[in-house]
Amino acid sequence: MQVYITPRAELNFNSIVNYLKQTWGEKTAKEFIPLTARSLELRAENGASLELAEHRFSLTQNKR
Repeated sequence: MQVYITPRAELNFNSIVNYLKQTWGEKTAKEFIPLTARSLELRAENGASLELAEHRFSLTQNKR
C-alpha cells in the first residue's frame, strides 16, 4: 500500500511543526518529524491504522 501526502496535508504538517517549535522548542519539533515519518511507513507497510504506543512521549515546555 502506498501513502500519498497531499499538498494540503503537507501545509498542515508544516504548520504543526512550526507550532511545536514555537510552543515546545526546536528539539521537540525535530523529534516529531521522524516519529510521523515512521508512522506513515508503518501504515504503508501494514495498510491498517496502527497504534504506536512505543513512541508515546511526554512533552515538557521549554522555558525561554
